[in-house]
Amino acid sequence: MTIQTQNSKKTLIIIAVLLFILVIAIYSLTLPNINPNYADSDEFITAAKAWGVAHPPGYPLYVMLAGIIGRLPIWWLTFAGRVNLLSAILHAGTVVMVFLSSYLLISRALKHYLIAVLSSLIGSLTLAFSHAFWFNGIVAEVFPLNNFLISLLTLLLIIWANKKTNSLLLLSSFIFGLTLSNQQASVVILPMIVYWVLIHNLKIVINWKFLIKAMLILSLGFILPYLYVPLASFHQPYINWENVHNLASLKRLIIRQAYADVSPSGSAYINFGRFNQELLSEGIPYYLNYLFGGINAVNIFLTIGAVYFFTKARSFRLLNFILLGIFGGGLFFAIYQPIDFSLIGKDDYTMAVLIGQRFYLLSLVYFSLMLSGGVAGLLIFLRQKYPHAKNASAILVGLLIILIGLKIILGYQDIKGIDFTIYNRYGKQIMKTLKPNAILLSYTLERGGFLSYYLQTVENVRPDVIVVSGDFNSRSRDYLVKKYPGLLKTVSLDPVVRARDLIRWQINKRPIYLLSVNTRPFYISQINVDGKPYYLTPVGCGLLQVTKEFTPGLVADPCLKVEEEIRQTYQAEKNLYNDVAAAFFASNHFNYGNIYAYWQCSKQAQLEYLTAVEIYPPFRAARETLQATLSLKDACPSHLPLTSMEHILVTAEEYQSKGDLNNAVYTYYQGMMLEPGRIDLRLTVADLFVKLKAFTFAKTEYQDILTLDPNNKKAIEALKKISILK
Repeated sequence: MTIQTQNSKKTLIIIAVLLFILVIAIYSLTLPNINPNYADSDEFITAAKAWGVAHPPGYPLYVMLAGIIGRLPIWWLTFAGRVNLLSAILHAGTVVMVFLSSYLLISRALKHYLIAVLSSLIGSLTLAFSHAFWFNGIVAEVFPLNNFLISLLTLLLIIWANKKTNSLLLLSSFIFGLTLSNQQASVVILPMIVYWVLIHNLKIVINWKFLIKAMLILSLGFILPYLYVPLASFHQPYINWENVHNLASLKRLIIRQAYADVSPSGSAYINFGRFNQELLSEGIPYYLNYLFGGINAVNIFLTIGAVYFFTKARSFRLLNFILLGIFGGGLFFAIYQPIDFSLIGKDDYTMAVLIGQRFYLLSLVYFSLMLSGGVAGLLIFLRQKYPHAKNASAILVGLLIILIGLKIILGYQDIKGIDFTIYNRYGKQIMKTLKPNAILLSYTLERGGFLSYYLQTVENVRPDVIVVSGDFNSRSRDYLVKKYPGLLKTVSLDPVVRARDLIRWQINKRPIYLLSVNTRPFYISQINVDGKPYYLTPVGCGLLQVTKEFTPGLVADPCLKVEEEIRQTYQAEKNLYNDVAAAFFASNHFNYGNIYAYWQCSKQAQLEYLTAVEIYPPFRAARETLQATLSLKDACPSHLPLTSMEHILVTAEEYQSKGDLNNAVYTYYQGMMLEPGRIDLRLTVADLFVKLKAFTFAKTEYQDILTLDPNNKKAIEALKKISILK
């Protein structure tokens, strides 16, 4: 190694360190020192604080890292701010990996140190301050860790291609295992890895000993983080998905069975039923616009330069490597599940667009490698085309640096225009609205459940409130039963059954509220034959109180101040985050409108729909529904009586005599809602389930009976028969 080579490496390391510091410094200026309530960020902060288990597949590596950094003595940041800082560190690290990878790739095709360094620096800076990458680098999420691990893996593969040492390939296998433990969707990057390895060592496919060793090390990288999960579950943390206590529950968590249970295909993974060819005409251009940063001329120009560079250097293998990275890093998801722009403005689809963009982030990483090649290509072109114009290259580099500077200024202004405190204040207002010792049943995890989890766990807001997710997954039944004895009596896994059980046993003990941005909780209003045993009463902030009597009336919404702020912010700063916030608050009023419309309270429904449109003008569903209700007469009842038990039993028996067992079961359930302690009704329902051959539901009912009466002989004998019949 020559002195010049040593100096070049030292210079490269110094640049990498300075680049890391620069990115961290600028990201820190926009870092929210509060829970950002972006996608699953509040859940991850809560899991880190409680040493809990996040949603499937658990993300143990991220939760451990977040838990550690959240407890470091960074005194000027809150716990949430420190976890947000983890994303900044990881994305800054990703930028450094891209810089080094770009340098090595360009150096393979071009023996010009200065061009390679400058090109790589410009490409990595372009990545660092692209809006999506910057934004995701300052909020608590798992994707920055995924981007860092894959960019590190890419760097190791490039170094391996130069040195051909198997130890580097084995290390790469371990890193890929860690990556899969953090983000299973990363498997789509595998074609790029296989392609790169095979073009440099085709004989490796017959080296069985090495392949077995690599697979074992990959498995080790995947398994090691999951050792955290049973340890975390053992102490029953606040948030504990799947309540892992054996291999079966660990498997459920890893394979994301909770999502498969509610998926029409029965799979939590690739479902080609999602593929919609008609949407590609809009979805793919949207993805390309995202990739090219708004289809700006500079990025297109640099892409052309990249094609020139790789063609000139005859490095088509490098180009294919990058293109496969772009495909696996985002294009695959754009094809697999393209964005349906016809749904923008309907319910919370706008939020789905925002969080869906996270799956495109890795494309930006590989696209920045291409941009680095583009800068190199343009510099080579200028040197060869205009050999006497010595300043041409310097002018080009200067212009690109100026453009990056402008990008930083504009990006800073854009991100500073986001009010990250809005959801925190909204959540605190929700908690303030709840009566003492209330139960909050949340059907919107990202905007209600996770937010409430965060406020209770991290900021210790309203510890008297019991927060339960509508799917009963994120906080385990064991945890809830242990912490709140008598809260749940059913052993059913069906969230609808659990919700009904919770309401019927707690309605006389605690105030019960629902939080949802759609009509999912309507089943509570529809569980009786012609009367309504429980009603959903709007009380503001999107909350619905479960009451025994119908109490229509206009609500003095305690969240009006927050809504007015988000309305003004949305009008002043047009960005997707503010767009999502406006859509969410509008959805709360849209849901209220649906509640009032259900009871034929047309005037109140119209007012809620109108408010939804005022907050979020693109909300087409609210506009259309508002128009539909304008011609309706207001028939809002002042009181709706409960249906008597006698009428319920007569109706159920009529259904049964006609052989309509489904409606008979449905009707008997209404009686169980009114008198949950009547074992005779539960036995009747269980027996009907057996006749319907719905053995799983029958088993649940018999088990519930034994919860009330452990010595009930009929239930004990029936359970024995079911085990044989099943």
